[in-house]
Amino acid sequence: MRMANGRLVGLTAGMLAMIGGASAALGNIAYIGVQFYLANPGNYGSPATPALAANQTAGVVPQDNFNPIGLTGGAEATSGTDLALVDAGGNATPVTLSFTSDSAWWNSANSTPNEILLDGESKTSGTGNVMTYTLNNVPSGSYDLIVYILNDDASLVNANYTVGATTYYVTEQGGSGIDTGAFTQASNTNSSGPRDVGNYVEFYGISPSAGSIELSGVSPGGGNANAAVNGFQLLSAPEPASLAILAVASGALLLLRRQRRVGQ
Repeated sequence: MRMANGRLVGLTAGMLAMIGGASAALGNIAYIGVQFYLANPGNYGSPATPALAANQTAGVVPQDNFNPIGLTGGAEATSGTDLALVDAGGNATPVTLSFTSDSAWWNSANSTPNEILLDGESKTSGTGNVMTYTLNNVPSGSYDLIVYILNDDASLVNANYTVGATTYYVTEQGGSGIDTGAFTQASNTNSSGPRDVGNYVEFYGISPSAGSIELSGVSPGGGNANAAVNGFQLLSAPEPASLAILAVASGALLLLRRQRRVGQ
């Protein structure tokens, strides 16, 4: 187990369940994942792509039970209103998603769960066009938001992604960028700085405003100016009470192991 960017990584299933229970008691949502996929073929030869199954584990922070949202491929506008979302345990949550974008497309590789996660795209269709994704009814607390941005195009696309007062000024990785199974984080927040290339960005320590968290994406130009969002993960940052419970659980686990060794 270790801490990474304030996130707990490498937990046992029992510890994750305990933190999930503590988060629920505090009114937080532990993990919610969303995946965009092409439910039907669309314009320009875009094929249908797979939806993640409930038991397929994917993501920078591995989880099951992504919420697959089907889109029509091609140049058609895509949108959804108050779509119900489940958490990583498959449990209903109060959180819903509303979104709008210009079009949808696909990437070429879809053999592993991580590739399937990044295979479909909700995207813009030109310089300055804005796509928005709003999570509604998010309980109060502190959250991290991981946004997947792998783009289908051979040419790299400049894109800006914003949540609250934070904007990432990055270049999206091209469609073969997940073939190795690796996630690459883009992290430049300097509007005049060099854009770094990646297939995801992560926003840290977000507090909902009136119960909502809004993500917007836009391409200022570069490549074909079609910024993409493949999906995202909303992660509850553990509160002090959750960390205290985890510390007790970890200590109890170590004590139990020591007692078993002594008794052998």
